[in-house]
Amino acid sequence: MSRTDRERRVELGSFLRARRERISPEAVGLPGGGRRRTPGLRREEVAELAGIGVDWYIRLEQGRSVSPSVTTVDALARALKLSKVEHAHLRALTRNPDRRAFVRETVPTVPTVNDVTARSRTQARAFGSTSASASSSSR
Repeated sequence: MSRTDRERRVELGSFLRARRERISPEAVGLPGGGRRRTPGLRREEVAELAGIGVDWYIRLEQGRSVSPSVTTVDALARALKLSKVEHAHLRALTRNPDRRAFVRETVPTVPTVNDVTARSRTQARAFGSTSASASSSSR
């Protein structure tokens, strides 16, 4: 039986929270001391260490429907000091089977004023030579 998307998101949140709580601030070079309501790092600290937005991290940990990029997942793995096995598990939890592969779009070029002017001159010359030859043949 496969997990539903909701179950996978809840498991992701639990996994992130458990890994966040096991790391002390001193282990990642942050000042210790001070009073903390929960053990381990604060959500804000994990987000800062990973280089992502706090709100984005909170959404992930709360199991909301978000799809982090591979780069974001790798940054979280580094920030949380995950082992290779844990990193692979995090990637599996964040894998979205519905996500389409990235395809680079080709954007059509927009003609510049110079392009339009040059094209107009070329057409005018062609029209001028056609009308000149037409008028000379009608004489």
